[in-house]
Amino acid sequence: PEFRNRLSGTIEFNALSLDVLMPIVDREIDKVNALLAPKQLKVKLNKKAKEYLAKEGYDERYGARHIARVIDEKVKEALTDEILFGKLQKGGTVKVSLNDDKLVFAFTGK
Repeated sequence: PEFRNRLSGTIEFNALSLDVLMPIVDREIDKVNALLAPKQLKVKLNKKAKEYLAKEGYDERYGARHIARVIDEKVKEALTDEILFGKLQKGGTVKVSLNDDKLVFAFTGK
């Protein structure tokens, strides 16, 4: 407690730019691809889809903490039925793009 009372400085953080957020999205998609690799699946995002996920997952107050959650909600959950029951049961590629502020998925099964 005494040490904490001696701290008087304020640390200011600048807003993160899209250039900083894009590699974070790439890293999170790499994690998704690592999970899907045993099923011979791969997710590929175009630039607009990456930008959309970066913007949706960014918060001025909390930074990029929510990017992983946004990818879970908007990408992983959207793939679940196709992986279990659809075109991706035997593996394949998912190309993700953006159309009218909505993610669009194109499936190429094996």
